[in-house]
Amino acid sequence: MAQLFPKKNPEAAKKLLETPDEKLTNVERDKKFALAIATTPMPCPMCFVKMSVIDAADDTLEVGGGDYNGTYVCPNCETELAKVVPFFMVPGTPGWHWQRKHPVPGKKMDNDRRNVSLQELEVLVAEHDTVTLLVTRAQRRIDLGVHIVVPEQLQLVTSVRLSAYLQAHGWTIDEAGSDDKHRTWRKSDGRVCYTHAEGDAEVMAGDVESVALSEGCSMLRVLVGLLALGPLT
Repeated sequence: MAQLFPKKNPEAAKKLLETPDEKLTNVERDKKFALAIATTPMPCPMCFVKMSVIDAADDTLEVGGGDYNGTYVCPNCETELAKVVPFFMVPGTPGWHWQRKHPVPGKKMDNDRRNVSLQELEVLVAEHDTVTLLVTRAQRRIDLGVHIVVPEQLQLVTSVRLSAYLQAHGWTIDEAGSDDKHRTWRKSDGRVCYTHAEGDAEVMAGDVESVALSEGCSMLRVLVGLLALGPLT
């Protein structure tokens, strides 16, 4: 069978997938299997939109051929991705998942510490107070009848930043327990935490609490870690 470049010749790729195995040679069946894996969508760790290897690659990707030397880029958020094969196969997945290729950049001082602005510190303090309040209210430790004004969205606590924080701390996505709205994260020692693809301040506060509990640290430490990822956007 000739070389197969799915983006250059999508009709040939479609025809191969639709051809019954009994009508294919052994080589063609192997290429069909590789194509099926390459067309299986997996979620981007940053925006959670699902895409396949073919979606993220350029038109030089050859299925069943040589090594791919191009880049994988999420077509939704334009994050450069890396295709990662886990140590243990997760049932129900194609045997790989997406991971951000490069860490989220941040401004550095000469001593390699973050140069945090006064504005960022003010946001950190304000959002720590808000997150603490929301978690306390969710745990019914305060009078729910008391009117408290909280923002609908938080600046520092976002799904993208939480994903970047968890990846930087050695967490990986458990695809078997994740979908478009919810994300399950695991560590090699068996710890688990949960985040959402998006949500209001109440939801994001719960995610911070989940991360803090799983890391065995305070919510303030998680927020400081989010601040260390880089300037607020």
